[in-house]
Amino acid sequence: MWRGVWRRLLAKETLLCALALLPGSIFVFTQLPPLWRDNDSIGQLNSPPGQFILLQFPALYPFLSRLPLFLASALTSLFHDTPLYVDAHAHVLLNDGGIYLLLVAQHLALLFALALFVVTVAPGRARRLVIILVALLTPVIFLSAQLISSEALGVILMILLLALALHILREEKSDWPTLGLFGICLFLNIMTRHVSAVFVAILPLGFLCAFLRPVGQTTSALLWRNFLRAVTIGALAICFSYATTFFLCVIFREPYRSIVSRTAVYRLDEIDQLPPAERAAFIRTLQDKADDPLIKDAIPIILEAKGYWSRSLLEIERLIEARHPPMPARERRKMTDASLAKIMGLFYSAAPPFLVENTRKAIANSLLQATDDEVSTAFLKIGVVSLQVFRESPRLRARTNGLTSCSAEAAGRITAFADRHWLSLANKIPCGILLVGSTALATLLALGRRLPRWRLHALCAILFTALLLMIGTFAVSPYSERQILPACIFAFASIALLLGGAGRRCEN
Repeated sequence: MWRGVWRRLLAKETLLCALALLPGSIFVFTQLPPLWRDNDSIGQLNSPPGQFILLQFPALYPFLSRLPLFLASALTSLFHDTPLYVDAHAHVLLNDGGIYLLLVAQHLALLFALALFVVTVAPGRARRLVIILVALLTPVIFLSAQLISSEALGVILMILLLALALHILREEKSDWPTLGLFGICLFLNIMTRHVSAVFVAILPLGFLCAFLRPVGQTTSALLWRNFLRAVTIGALAICFSYATTFFLCVIFREPYRSIVSRTAVYRLDEIDQLPPAERAAFIRTLQDKADDPLIKDAIPIILEAKGYWSRSLLEIERLIEARHPPMPARERRKMTDASLAKIMGLFYSAAPPFLVENTRKAIANSLLQATDDEVSTAFLKIGVVSLQVFRESPRLRARTNGLTSCSAEAAGRITAFADRHWLSLANKIPCGILLVGSTALATLLALGRRLPRWRLHALCAILFTALLLMIGTFAVSPYSERQILPACIFAFASIALLLGGAGRRCEN
């Protein structure tokens, strides 16, 4: 299995596709400085293993992204004859050499992932060239590799996962070695972004969609077997990801707990949209449902703690310190997260109408309005704002002081890049329209036997997975453009599926 993977990765057609895609990475890398994402980027690169990079963010990107930093530090120590000091429990020293080495690694990984996807989705050189041109005219793909954030690795692994899923659906292979490779890639996705757990739906949905056409008894049994195996692999990937996080928490002595309520707390702030009388009545309703006096008192207090989720946790922690015997800081943080989870549980059990309506609006906005261009612009704006935050915060300024990648000149380069018109027609079309439109067109082509059925099944699976991703995301988080990044990748994959096989008459 692994030998076949390496042969495919280093095959002539894969390398040629990677070379053809190279101009996109070169342009972004040479014209843009690193794109930071406020305190989250610094924390992922710099913070010692603990609640931030084990629970708030999965460990894969923080752990991998430190390797270039350590390598650059090692080379500096070697040339200057100074000792290299590495402490797993200390903050990592940031350096420009390591940061730019990280970006190079991200771009190379993206190029090979994209090349493997193109080779998988398109059978001939002409079609591959067309898909490569579409990729080059989709800036958000290459901008993602310039991010100092887990989104960078998330996009790379997402493209790899799609390539594997398409290979399995095309060949109808559900042997355990092939599915095992898919499961490993799925595990890596989940260990990069929590929300990537939704990707377990791609392969089972692809096999289920095959039932949309009449099948014989033998084929039906084969499809059910494929479906059940795909579900099993997905479940194992999720279980292993949680077990890995738990194991890392044990190693680094961080109490394991769920932290999803930290993101969901922003939905709680939407209570302020209610008129004063209704707001007060809703808060009383939540308090009446609480059986813990601390929770009753915490509800109105955290509603006043606007801004970052850490402010809400700080208010709850103060209540715990005042009402409970002294306890170790880590245990107190665990109790704080548990208390916030109880509050959010009360909030969601109340099912306020504004929650459903705001979630619906966010999903509709994602489908009907959000474009690649908006997502790219959002990341560029975040990059500029992040550098300003680094300069204004004494704590962050101490960590980034002296880095050219965090200088005022870097902010100016980002602003200048944002004014460029590296856009295509697809960038002006909402991602949801592209997803739905490509699936509808694929249905018509498949009915006319101008598109292989497996491509239609894959398109349907991608569309439904994108919808599940949006529902899961916006049920716990208000809308923001950066959260549409996976939908942009799904939209590109959908277009590539059409371009890679539409037009030729086929029998299946």
